[in-house]
Amino acid sequence: MFDSEFSLLGAEALWNELLKDAEHFSAFHQWAWLLNWWAQFGRVCPLTGDAGRLHVVAVFEQGEVIGLFPMFYREVPPWRLRKVKPVGYSGEVEPRGLTEEPLLLIRRGYSVPALKRLMDHLEQQMSLGRWDCYVLTLMQADSGVAARLAKPPQSWMSIRDKTGPWGVDLPPTWDAFRKNLSKSMRDNIAYYPKLLTRKGHVWEIKIVSQGQELQSGVAELARLHRMRARSKGRLHHNYFPLPDQERLLATGHCSSQGFVASLYIDGEVAAAQSFIRAHDELVVGYSGFDPKWAAFSPLLVIEIEVCRQAISNGVKRLNLLLGDAPWQRRWKPSSPHSLTRILGFRRHPWSALKIAGYIVRREVCIHIRRLGFTRQWDRIRARISGMASAAMMPLQQPHTERLLTKTAHLLATHHHLLALHR
Repeated sequence: MFDSEFSLLGAEALWNELLKDAEHFSAFHQWAWLLNWWAQFGRVCPLTGDAGRLHVVAVFEQGEVIGLFPMFYREVPPWRLRKVKPVGYSGEVEPRGLTEEPLLLIRRGYSVPALKRLMDHLEQQMSLGRWDCYVLTLMQADSGVAARLAKPPQSWMSIRDKTGPWGVDLPPTWDAFRKNLSKSMRDNIAYYPKLLTRKGHVWEIKIVSQGQELQSGVAELARLHRMRARSKGRLHHNYFPLPDQERLLATGHCSSQGFVASLYIDGEVAAAQSFIRAHDELVVGYSGFDPKWAAFSPLLVIEIEVCRQAISNGVKRLNLLLGDAPWQRRWKPSSPHSLTRILGFRRHPWSALKIAGYIVRREVCIHIRRLGFTRQWDRIRARISGMASAAMMPLQQPHTERLLTKTAHLLATHHHLLALHR
């Protein structure tokens, strides 16, 4: 067990050794990505300012490492819920960490003994009052692993399984891949690039993977992502509300095999999407586009070209991440892994009260997000900030910001109440 950041840096050799024979790994499991995530979201919470404390557990059997679990918890006051969770995990009330897979490694074939040893350790520490609950999120090819874990009598436990990340196996050639797609998808692949040309637009796709060009590409992607989230029509969530998300994407791509592909139409950036490659897998990451180009399906145009290049470069699988969005379904994906979430709760009245309060807060956050309140708030804030820069410069800055914040909050609350009433 390691409880310091210095000790975490010393675990790099163990991590890389286990990565060679892990039950599941992806581009997010690169050591550089783990360290960058901890630096941006773990060490200090960018939303609350709470300090993070590492708790890294290594499980050995006969001198061989069979599991490595980088976890952490927040230093919070006694009246707030203290939970230990994997590095890379973000809940509904924490800032989104842009990592959709748990950063845990288990040696192939050792899932049950490694998890049992880990849970015994977490239960022991929880019984001593070190934390109120623990969260484990696992990717497993065998969905029955969690069912074979004995539930400890001294705590409450919840185990849930759901579909893991979607992916597409890539054949050796583009023509073979195209034949496996549905007819409508094959038609779209040919239609949208030709539509841009037929309408008289000059377009090209640029890929940046290092240096200042990559930093600029990530910044442009984040701008387009926020623009799409504020647009009318279909609801798109804003996964870049804080500058920390943008920094993680930039530093994570610079330190790993990440790149940003941008579609330029008539000299301006119409869309951008991030990708990360690890071994023979390519992760299709976050994206954004200018809504005025939506009729040309700009992200599909990018994905076509990147997929074509990936096949020629020997990539064998596209990782489409978690979810069930239309853009994922159109590729006819499969999911060989299941996502198992294990929650352990301390049997203590005070802990139970804090857990109940956290659950209520989480459900409120989910409900507000589904209603689109967050998007309305972003739109109002963007409009008012533009008005402020144009017409309210003579006012003192602190008073201006306070006035704008109160006004935006009242308008957004009024809109939310009207939506609930309807």
